[in-house]
Amino acid sequence: MKTKKWSVERGRTVQALGQFIKKFLKLQPDEQLFIYVNQSFAPSPDQEVGVLFEVSASSFLIESGVSAFAYR
Repeated sequence: MKTKKWSVERGRTVQALGQFIKKFLKLQPDEQLFIYVNQSFAPSPDQEVGVLFEVSASSFLIESGVSAFAYR
């Protein structure tokens, strides 16, 4: 991913964010995507991104199969 920062709606859930990223990266259905906040915990799929941003000081790590992407 060439873009280092993304703007995401506050009300979007982690699950919706994951679905967008999987589609953007053209992952196969059997490939997994992992989203971590502050490299310490994986949020629940129904958690809203805006709440995570407020609580976690805006650092996300997203891993997929062989690749890892960090968003700060």
